[in-house]
Amino acid sequence: MLHKIRSFFTLDTMLPLLAVAIALSWAWNSVGAMQDNFQFQRKVDELRQHNAVMEIENKSLEYRIAYYKTKEFAELSARENLNKAAPGEKVLVVPPSAYESDSVSSLAIMPTKPAPARSNFQQWMFFLFRQHRAES
Repeated sequence: MLHKIRSFFTLDTMLPLLAVAIALSWAWNSVGAMQDNFQFQRKVDELRQHNAVMEIENKSLEYRIAYYKTKEFAELSARENLNKAAPGEKVLVVPPSAYESDSVSSLAIMPTKPAPARSNFQQWMFFLFRQHRAES
């Protein structure tokens, strides 16, 4: 039996086994490196996507800043926040309780002149051709 064990550990038998062990070790390390590379690439892709989102948000903020610098925004802001109006316009200030409550009974409603009654044909003509009837 000792002779069989010694005959197994010869150079002719050990060299192929050593080559197979080296090949398996190389394959195992290659698979590990590929898995690490895949994870790193996924992380890089996530960071690139995050970077693209941040660039879009920055552009959006730049556009918003440019809008805030325009005369239109200044005019709208003055109208909304400071109750200002353009020449020829009138400001209607509604008390906060009027639009916070469900009822509009606290609002003073100005009576208006009712629109004159029009026939169906006149209504269609107005709709299609914007022909205004002389109102008396």
